[in-house]
Amino acid sequence: MLGPFGGAFLIPRPLAVVAYFGEPLAHPHFRQCLEILHGSQVARNALVIQHTNASLLKGDKARALLDIPIVKKLVFSFDGFGDKERFECLRGPHYEQVLANIRAFSQEAKKQRPDLLLTTCTILPREGEIPGLIVPSRVEAFQRLEATFAPLGVSVETRDMHGYSGNDELPIHGKLQERVFGGCNFIEGDSLYFTVNGWAQPCCAVYNETFNVGGFPEQDFGSLLNNSSMQRIRHAVRMDRRAEIPCCQNCTLSLGTTLPEHEFHQFWLARDRTGAIADMEERQYILEKLASADHVTRSIDLGCNGVKHDQLLEAGGGQQELQQQLSARTEEIAQLQTVLAEQSKETERLQSDLRATQGRLLELEQQIRTQQQRLTEQQEELMGKQVLYDQLQGKVAAVAQQLARFEIRKPIVSAELTALRQRRTTRWLSRFQLGGDLREAVAPAFQQLKDDSLHLTPHLKGYRLQPSTDLRFVPFLTYPLELQQSHFNGLLLAPILDLPASQGSLGIEIVSPANIIMLHTLLPLVQIDEQAPTHFTFSPIADSQQGRFWLRVFVRDAIEPVRIFEWRKYRFGRFGYLQTRAFCGVNFA
Repeated sequence: MLGPFGGAFLIPRPLAVVAYFGEPLAHPHFRQCLEILHGSQVARNALVIQHTNASLLKGDKARALLDIPIVKKLVFSFDGFGDKERFECLRGPHYEQVLANIRAFSQEAKKQRPDLLLTTCTILPREGEIPGLIVPSRVEAFQRLEATFAPLGVSVETRDMHGYSGNDELPIHGKLQERVFGGCNFIEGDSLYFTVNGWAQPCCAVYNETFNVGGFPEQDFGSLLNNSSMQRIRHAVRMDRRAEIPCCQNCTLSLGTTLPEHEFHQFWLARDRTGAIADMEERQYILEKLASADHVTRSIDLGCNGVKHDQLLEAGGGQQELQQQLSARTEEIAQLQTVLAEQSKETERLQSDLRATQGRLLELEQQIRTQQQRLTEQQEELMGKQVLYDQLQGKVAAVAQQLARFEIRKPIVSAELTALRQRRTTRWLSRFQLGGDLREAVAPAFQQLKDDSLHLTPHLKGYRLQPSTDLRFVPFLTYPLELQQSHFNGLLLAPILDLPASQGSLGIEIVSPANIIMLHTLLPLVQIDEQAPTHFTFSPIADSQQGRFWLRVFVRDAIEPVRIFEWRKYRFGRFGYLQTRAFCGVNFA
């Protein structure tokens, strides 16, 4: 529905309703329709209202309403009293789907279209209008609807069922009016309803394209509201001769039946003041017979439009009445002059605001130029950083190639290193060339291990802190533990990985004085950092202070060499057997 955008009739803001002749969202080119409407400045300035039953309000149809900000008010046709049973009695078995679509859309609309007004258009049938339907009170129905829609930001608007435009022939219809008179609500609202083919119709209730007053865009909106077809329909309905218009002859909707008497009079007087009632026959019928109120003749034709003098006298009432009319017109002119003076002041104020706005725009333009300069500098800086990044990427690629070559050679190096350590000559040389004590060379992070080792093993004279044998070639290494404290729950070791580990695990076992394995735990080698102690945490051993416990250290599935730091000493001048003690830290709960 489009209100008047040109011609004789003016309203404060144009109105457009995209609603009727079926479900609008079922149109296969719904998004394109909105885009075309958004391209019109007239439509963008109008209050565009979209009606939908919400059954298709999802996917691209819903996104189109959010992406294209032409619709200002979205109306959901949600009939009934807010419950599933009576909704589906009126609208069909789609209650959950419709409500789910409305909920999802309203959430997105709050984010993307906070300007979009969401309402319902809810028909509330009265008792007896629909056979078998239990009708609650209006208060109860409205409370239930509010409870459903208020949390979604949707306003509830209700109306009664109507029986106009032939609906009285249906088994479901509203209350029929006893008298139909006083003009049409749609026509006097200067409304136009357009079909998908562009035909303009005076109202929304006739689903027949032959009932049209012309097509758009062949005629503009002002022409469609004032052409001969529309004037013929308007005249017949105003004169209460609806039988002359086939599509209107059974309609029961009229201003006389919908407006109270006082409002009915005021409506037609207001229409008269806009100059909308120019036909003398219409003026006599409406303003004298129907409205029964004093009125002012808005135009006097002395023959140019074929108005006879007897008609003029009948409408005017003689010279005295003309004098009264002239006085009224003089008063109106004075009022218009006052309005014009006020408008002149308002124009001056607006011009002052315009000058201030122009000054502000100049300031904003300067700020934009400054920001653009900064953006250019940042882009240049970014380009320089991009060059550095590309260089670093090249270096990273080169290092990655070196690492790849190392990964290929790593198994060979590991095998050669293992073979060298396993040679008898190497083992005997390591016995007689013991090397240095590494206790002062370890990092500060391992200080707890040094302190706890001295506490657990007070007699370390002659022992040196050195790497152990390769754990891959022994079932495990065993060390005594004199804990002297209960609730032992953590152990720290210092592993040595000659090459980066690719797989396998480092594990420990704690064996009780009764030779019972108290715990067994593993840690992946790839998680070990040689720069810090390796932590093993476990449930506390309550009686760990009673007797000598044993620590077993081992590896599983390792490919590269794995050793740990330990305290080492040979008996009998390096000819005796090797003695070892654990280089470890301990924690207690």
